[in-house]
Amino acid sequence: MTLRYLIFGVATTAVNWLTYTLLQQTTTLPLALNNAVAWAVAVLFAFITNKLWVFTSPSWEKELVWREGVTFLASRLASGVIEIVGVPLLYSLGVDQSLFGVEGLVAKG
Repeated sequence: MTLRYLIFGVATTAVNWLTYTLLQQTTTLPLALNNAVAWAVAVLFAFITNKLWVFTSPSWEKELVWREGVTFLASRLASGVIEIVGVPLLYSLGVDQSLFGVEGLVAKG
């Protein structure tokens, strides 16, 4: 289980960065909004992959998924606050270098 958790944790980070990169390169939305959307997509990805392959909870019964989802989201809120507030803050403080042509990716990393 630990190895699967590690693998999907890295994959979740990749989903976050790739989503952010795609949004930054294809939209004119503000950096902070792109960052928040990327975080939300990554959390959804993490919830599904952890549910199916890390903790092997295959039931999609509405009440169970709701309970698991709320618990999972609550555990991710601290990282969300850091991500959603921290990246724009770092960017505004001068950590605004591009990485691979993606504005704000250094602050995100």
